Amino acid sequence: MPRKYNLQHPRKLKDPSVRFWRKVDKNGPIIYQALGPCWIWTARVNEHGYGTMEFKRDKKRQFVHRFSWTMHFGRLSDEICVLHRCDNPPCVNPDHLFLGTQTDNMSDMYKKGRQAHLYRKGMVSPNAKFTYTDALKIRELYSYGTSCKKLAELYKVSNSCITRVLANKTFTVAPNE
Repeated sequence: MPRKYNLQHPRKLKDPSVRFWRKVDKNGPIIYQALGPCWIWTARVNEHGYGTMEFKRDKKRQFVHRFSWTMHFGRLSDEICVLHRCDNPPCVNPDHLFLGTQTDNMSDMYKKGRQAHLYRKGMVSPNAKFTYTDALKIRELYSYGTSCKKLAELYKVSNSCITRVLANKTFTVAPNE
């Protein structure tokens, strides 16, 4: 018996814009009142929350906010970044998008304070695994001959996490500074 194919299945559609619109929710959150609602990509997102879609012609994944820009305004070179005014990675609303260079993208990130956790050290980092006291104890135990591996097991973290504490890459300031 011949196999029946669902011709309406999104991957079978030749026009990527049809697949795109099937995965967009135009009733997303309003992050900035002046911008109106975000259009949220409801399908696959990467580890940073940006929507992606695969295109049959080259089997490459593309960011859907870039695809949205191209659909509404025209083609882009690979050097041009599509940035979000709303700072909402899955948003594909063309009114929330603007063009810039990678430098503009980094500048926008710094202005909006989204990079801060990458550069904060010690307990002020939202990714902190230790208190300042823990860091001092780790250094003390290491000076008495406890191995990095044992310290990692004791504190339930990776060896590299312990190594960063020992190398003063984290917890380099006094607790009240």
